[in-house]
Amino acid sequence: MTVGRNEVAIARYSVQASAGNGAVVLAEEVADWFRVGRDWLERYVPRGARTGVIEARGDSMEPTISDGDILLLNFDVNRQDVANGGVFVITIDGNLFVKRLQIMLDGSIMIRSDNDRYEPERVDREYADEKMLVHARVVWSGGPLR
Repeated sequence: MTVGRNEVAIARYSVQASAGNGAVVLAEEVADWFRVGRDWLERYVPRGARTGVIEARGDSMEPTISDGDILLLNFDVNRQDVANGGVFVITIDGNLFVKRLQIMLDGSIMIRSDNDRYEPERVDREYADEKMLVHARVVWSGGPLR
């Protein structure tokens, strides 16, 4: 939704990505709109990219992402984006997560939390192809000062 010449409204979806043990995806309803300057947005995503905003829940991605942080997402993600690594919003068996992904040389995927209290998990490519869906890359996060 474009608001003005120099302002863009990004859909804020009423889902929360778990930075912990997993949040069940119930719906992808637009709760409201997050308004930003066009120039600011284009620092993080290319013009015309499909974007959205959701909220993080849990502590597994601390200190990078904290509970309640707003996540700016780029939905135009492909296999090469995942191969390059980064933080992504994924679904595994119906649970929505925000995690750091890394593709290993054998084709398996390491799913990591930035919080050292959580162990990384390795999933083989067949499992990932069947059970895992990469929705978006997290390109920005923010929240209240802590």
